[in-house]
Amino acid sequence: MKPKFPHRGSGEKSFFPKNFEEIRPVTDNARRNGRLSRLAAWIGTALVAVRAVPLVLHSAAHVELAIFLPSVLANVYIWMVLFIAPVVAAGLLWTSAARSGAWLLLWSMFGSLIFELYNHFMVMSPDHVSQVPDTFWGHTFQVTAAATAVLEAAGCAIAIYLLSGPLRRA
Repeated sequence: MKPKFPHRGSGEKSFFPKNFEEIRPVTDNARRNGRLSRLAAWIGTALVAVRAVPLVLHSAAHVELAIFLPSVLANVYIWMVLFIAPVVAAGLLWTSAARSGAWLLLWSMFGSLIFELYNHFMVMSPDHVSQVPDTFWGHTFQVTAAATAVLEAAGCAIAIYLLSGPLRRA
């Protein structure tokens, strides 16, 4: 009967490593993946934080200019997709559900981008950038509408990078 775990001198492959060099590539790979995951979390969180600045200023401009969306559904969409979902996504990037966080980041940024492009640049309404008065808050509205659109496009690109690179499924 063969022993369950062969002795080192028997020439058979042992269950246990002979030395630490045999396990080092696994350790280095795990360490590398951990660094990439933390980097992904930092990148996603930084994007959400930077995007929050023009988003809050744009909301203030909406209030100062008395531009309100008449639909309750549109306001719920704004709160859920533009404000809450990116913060939840950034939080998830720091957990074992980082891949889900990247997907949520992608879809929240894409949903925000489409909503903002449509309302601020396509459809003529009081929410269109060309319809605001020539005041400080009007200029703030226009600049922050463009800034959030650019940052949301960047957010989509970053989320795609995270899903195809550091958070790619093995």
